[in-house]
Amino acid sequence: MRNLLLAPSYLLIGSVAAALINFIAIFINLSFYSLEELGVFAINVSIASFLSVLSLLRIDIALTKLNLKKNFWALSLVPIISSCLFMLLILSIYLLFSYSEYKLPEQISLISIVFLVIPIALNQLFLSSIIRLNQLKFSALAKPMLAAMILIFQILFSFSNNKILEIFSNGMILGFFIGNTLFLIFLIFYLRNQVDKFSSKNLIHKIKKILNKLKKIIVHSFLTTLPNQVSISFMPLILSFVGGTTLSGVFLILERTISAPNTLVSDALWKSNHYLFEEKNPKIAISKIKTATIIMLAFLVSFICFIYCVKFFLLNLLPEDFLLIVPFLFFAILSSGFQGLSKVNSYFIHFDKVLLNSFFESFLFLLRTGGIFILFALSFEDYSLKYFYLSSSICYLALLSYWSQNLRNLKLVFPSFLIFIFTLVFFEMVT
Repeated sequence: MRNLLLAPSYLLIGSVAAALINFIAIFINLSFYSLEELGVFAINVSIASFLSVLSLLRIDIALTKLNLKKNFWALSLVPIISSCLFMLLILSIYLLFSYSEYKLPEQISLISIVFLVIPIALNQLFLSSIIRLNQLKFSALAKPMLAAMILIFQILFSFSNNKILEIFSNGMILGFFIGNTLFLIFLIFYLRNQVDKFSSKNLIHKIKKILNKLKKIIVHSFLTTLPNQVSISFMPLILSFVGGTTLSGVFLILERTISAPNTLVSDALWKSNHYLFEEKNPKIAISKIKTATIIMLAFLVSFICFIYCVKFFLLNLLPEDFLLIVPFLFFAILSSGFQGLSKVNSYFIHFDKVLLNSFFESFLFLLRTGGIFILFALSFEDYSLKYFYLSSSICYLALLSYWSQNLRNLKLVFPSFLIFIFTLVFFEMVT
């Protein structure tokens, strides 16, 4: 229990601070940007984030298998090389559409995506490396620092109207790029004192050796995370087809508001304790799952209290555009809670269960996307977001039930489920 909580406690402090900055940033950005601009930002950053995950090859979650101090620079080159390959692919697509009668959707800025991929990928790798190097106090400062830098530059570029904004579509995307790039430079200067000096000797050989060693983990990670990444990353674009970029902007606000339990708790537990979740003893594994479930439940209840207190006491002070998420809030939190609880119960997925989880995420993506386009065809596109979160809630509840039965953790999960539902319904009725 103590080992499971020690590292996440530092990460949670940093993640909570970053989440609060991002939450405040919603209101600040709504003062400077329209919902349409938020939607364009969501579409391009989501696609760039998806490509950064591909370029990382998920080596960021396999750092425990390597001597990081010796292999750091070789590891850093992996996402750079793969990102360059993706850049060539994107530029090829750009040139293809330039000479074709068919045009890309106007909300997609391929140039913005090209510039964003490497900073996002390397920041993700370097932040994971800092945790692996046991620099937990610095890691607690790093996330809020990045969030603050992005927000500052987004505010600065909201007043700008120069040619560079034509390349990046709007100031939000440009501010996100500048913030990530400057933060990346800062991390490089910090990490060079924590790892061995850069040497080009046998660098290619080291990269091949690393990829060969991590081959199974890379395949495992791609199968478990890629379908979910596709589902989340392309949803803003799909929603823009049925409801315009305004709907994508509302989706961005919702996701930034309700994704805290998953991004804060489960990611903090997973990234800091990945080596703990490679447990082969079933009794110890169940004990760790129970601890993770209790942590997730406690955070969910606290999160619901916070969100509904903001809704109840500060409703008249909130920006008008922010109020557009209120009708979807209940369904969004419901989906986020079930996803968080199912996520911590799937930490011990064995390799033979990976395909099942991958199938689930693929099925969920098709269910969400197919349902949204059917609603659009029937002229019920106003219900797209409610359908998105309601269908997600049902599927994640089914997955949660399966994993808890499979791991014999139902006695804890069922009361956790009831407490979560009761708290959510209670605050929904009161407010």
